[in-house]
Amino acid sequence: MNRLDHQLNRLFQAAARARREIPRGVPFAVEAQALAQWRGGPDTRDDGFVLLPLVRRAFALACVLALIALALSYPKLTQHPSDEVVIINSPVTLSYLP
Repeated sequence: MNRLDHQLNRLFQAAARARREIPRGVPFAVEAQALAQWRGGPDTRDDGFVLLPLVRRAFALACVLALIALALSYPKLTQHPSDEVVIINSPVTLSYLP
């Protein structure tokens, strides 16, 4: 055994004989922080939901715009086509028949 191994072995033996104190409880700072987070409720600052209010507003605006477009085009949708349009579209409708 060389000198370095002998010194390392002595160091390990001394460390094994050293008295270790087992902590009795949680430090006060950790306990206080855990209680403060628990009392504060769930964390609402989650990074995944930062844009959620903006997405909700954009979706609501898109729905309103779609309803406005439907209301403005409703008279044309309920109108019966004129005879000229029916005659012009008849080859197209006949080609869809089986």
